[in-house]
Amino acid sequence: MEQDDYWTYLLQITRAAQRSYSGWSEYVNGFAAGVQYVDADLTFDYVSRNRPVLTKLLASPHSPYRQVDWNMVLEKPS
Repeated sequence: MEQDDYWTYLLQITRAAQRSYSGWSEYVNGFAAGVQYVDADLTFDYVSRNRPVLTKLLASPHSPYRQVDWNMVLEKPS
């Protein structure tokens, strides 16, 4: 895949995520629900196994989810 095509697709995906979710918390919750839905072993325990990590990602002031504005304008690098 050419670099320009890569950035085109990446921007389409990330902009769709911004339109579909209200912020990082909703996005992470949606991700976790999706993982549980497609989990091959069907134990549906992804959230319980990963609750400490998910909580830290959403709560820690050092987390990229707390440092990067969900609504930032996304553009191809020049």
